[in-house]
Amino acid sequence: MDDERRSPRLKGYDYTQEGAYFVTICTRNRLPLFGKVVHDQVHLNELGELAAACWEQITQHHVHVELDAAIIMPTHVHGILVFVDRPNSGHDGDMSPQESFGKPVPGSLSSVIRSYKAAVTCGIMNAFPDAEIPIWQGRFHDHIIRTPKSLDIIRAYVLNNPARWTEDTFYSG
Repeated sequence: MDDERRSPRLKGYDYTQEGAYFVTICTRNRLPLFGKVVHDQVHLNELGELAAACWEQITQHHVHVELDAAIIMPTHVHGILVFVDRPNSGHDGDMSPQESFGKPVPGSLSSVIRSYKAAVTCGIMNAFPDAEIPIWQGRFHDHIIRTPKSLDIIRAYVLNNPARWTEDTFYSG
């Protein structure tokens, strides 16, 4: 069945290369696990605080990644990750490492997101042994940021996300 599932990643693109990536990671069934939005302000609960702390720790585990704008919303995480130094991924200079579903390339965007999701899940399971899993949807959304103007637009989108909360099609307030 894995062979039949198509990856949402851009085919042939080297997701270990330097550049900025905008990611959105959703909770399973878009459940509001991380808190609530009140008067355009996010109020994180304990799970949301854990998700935020794990996001801040990405750079400790992936030294080639810098954090840019990010926000933990009740049902999802938006963030910009900047890859600043191509990690040694063990492939030839001319060959782009090819990801396939469920097999991320070390140092790639998928690898970073997979480890983030695992860290949040482990933290939740340690702090709340009765918590139900899975916490996350199986996949995540990404956008390769190609220009400074695009980066500015996406930063504004991330930072203004709480003000658009009631416009979210999954909002159930």
